[in-house]
Amino acid sequence: MINANLPVRVEDALGHGLAGDLKCGTAKFDVKAALTAGQVIGMLALPRGARIVNAIIRQEGLTGGTYSLGDAEQPGRFIDAAAAGTTIEKGALSYQLPASAVLNIKVGAAPTGTGTLYLAVEFVLDGLQKM
Repeated sequence: MINANLPVRVEDALGHGLAGDLKCGTAKFDVKAALTAGQVIGMLALPRGARIVNAIIRQEGLTGGTYSLGDAEQPGRFIDAAAAGTTIEKGALSYQLPASAVLNIKVGAAPTGTGTLYLAVEFVLDGLQKM
């Protein structure tokens, strides 16, 4: 599991597999101070060509709040202002990354408390990808 409290770089994108291999990338972010609306947290780097098939944000120790999941180009590309536990939205299903990218969680309505944010992303690599 990647620790999102450390810098996330596209150079750290997950390893490659054979064509059609389903992969799951996970990351966590320790919330030690209150999150604020609009805050962006770099969570997980994915390689070019990754085709996203599912994603979920989970929170532990936090109450309420909404989150978006996306990339630098479109902050709500996969999940847009939804409660933790919401899976990827239909319009983004099978979106393929044109370049290596860091997936970010953007805080909508701020949750209360401290705890941990978790991210799990399932994706497929359609053949070997070059970084």
